[in-house]
Amino acid sequence: MNTQDSMEQVVKMVKENEEVIDLILATGDIAQDASLDAYKNFISVMNELNAPFRWFPRKPR
Repeated sequence: MNTQDSMEQVVKMVKENEEVIDLILATGDIAQDASLDAYKNFISVMNELNAPFRWFPRKPR
């Protein structure tokens, strides 16, 4: 699964169906390649939604 494509689809659906967002809770992989750019993109997309957001990092192995 391409996490970028998946996130874009979810964000599109949220924008189309929700007027007010109380909280965005991200779980699982938010960056497929773990690059700095991928995480910056995640932050940018979350900021577009104008809602508080939190994510739970995966435990280190």
